[in-house]
Amino acid sequence: MHLKLIACEVFTREVCYCIANSPHTIDPEFTKIGSHTNSDKLRAIIQEKIDEANKGQRKYDALVLAYGLCGNATVGLYSRNLKIIIPRVHDCGGLLLGSGLRFKEHFGENPSQPFWSSGHLERSKDGEVSEVTSWFNQTFTEYVRLYGEDNAKYLIESLKLAVPEERMVYIEIPETKRADNAVKSRIMARKEKKKYYKMEGSIRLIRDLTHGVWDKKYFLIMEPNQKTVGIYDWNEVIAAEEVI
Repeated sequence: MHLKLIACEVFTREVCYCIANSPHTIDPEFTKIGSHTNSDKLRAIIQEKIDEANKGQRKYDALVLAYGLCGNATVGLYSRNLKIIIPRVHDCGGLLLGSGLRFKEHFGENPSQPFWSSGHLERSKDGEVSEVTSWFNQTFTEYVRLYGEDNAKYLIESLKLAVPEERMVYIEIPETKRADNAVKSRIMARKEKKKYYKMEGSIRLIRDLTHGVWDKKYFLIMEPNQKTVGIYDWNEVIAAEEVI
């Protein structure tokens, strides 16, 4: 297959590693890590790249996206000619751990838990801490729909106050680990006076994404003339519906 891959640059090492070992021809393109702070802006960037791939001279068999819901940044995406494959995860944490359910296991009770990976340390400005904010962003959107903006703000702030951030987690994927990044993350945790915890990640989802192993349990396979919709649970996460 000839695939077009669009990914956040936080996965540069993992994506390049998997492309080198993939049986398929893959054209990668990366978005800046800071783009996720504005979900509407990131959605527009990704949609523009999808449109370019649909209209381009190169004929792709599919578009693969290395993103999660990312604060609704991938909700509302559509494609006219190409099918899109996207992992069923809420954010980069699920991709780094190899599944959304593993993210739930470790972060479900503390979705604002700060974490790093090599990509966050290398691509963020001055190696700043990556706050896991996408869960709050997509929850806030849903709360606004259900309860109104003022009540949604109150509920989200209450959730944040109820979740202590006493530790900082470094997610290390064996295939792309760097010892100096692990040391750097430990030093940063010490400066923040947080407990340091290193967790082993998994390249499985990114490998399967780039190798064409698209199990519907872990990936949404969206056909042409459909658009993505958020489900916001821990299993399906994202779905597709027909473009009107």
